[in-house]
Amino acid sequence: MIVPDRASGGPKTSTLRQALEMVRGAMDAGANGMFIGRNVFRAPDPARLLVVMRRIIHEDVDVDSALAELEGGSSVSYTHLTLPTKRIV
Repeated sequence: MIVPDRASGGPKTSTLRQALEMVRGAMDAGANGMFIGRNVFRAPDPARLLVVMRRIIHEDVDVDSALAELEGGSSVSYTHLTLPTKRIV
């Protein structure tokens, strides 16, 4: 039996909370990693988002803690932030 161990991207999410919940859900379902594209590069601070997603994947951080970490050093509230619907170049 072959069991996939990584989740691939998933659907476009409307908020960062939804993106983090998708990652947490994949980890809870047994994934060992993620391939993520638009939900990261469309975020206000992609590098910071990658840091917290890495912590969800490798350090078993929950979504609320990840959001708190995103907001920790920023004046932007990420909790209900809507991601842009079009790619900004």
